[in-house]
Amino acid sequence: MTQRDQARLLLHNGNMLVAKTQFENAPVEEALSMLEQAKQLATELDDEQLIADALNDIGFAHYVASNNRRVSLTVEVPDEPGYDLSGSVLIGASVRLYR
Repeated sequence: MTQRDQARLLLHNGNMLVAKTQFENAPVEEALSMLEQAKQLATELDDEQLIADALNDIGFAHYVASNNRRVSLTVEVPDEPGYDLSGSVLIGASVRLYR
């Protein structure tokens, strides 16, 4: 596997972990670590597209983590009949916010 392929693989894996952060409120640190490794490899390869992709993905990871913290700190999930709390509390809270 070439270094370029390794960088792409790190980007894809990092993005999957960002999605996990976004939808399951998982910690973002592992995703950021992978994305930073991809950026380092892209910089060593002097591949402008890979560098841009890595920076974009790192920015999005920070956005998702920040958004999750803000929502989880400010949302109260009502304990009323008709609300299914068996799933993700943040998803239930988001539904409540946008009604």
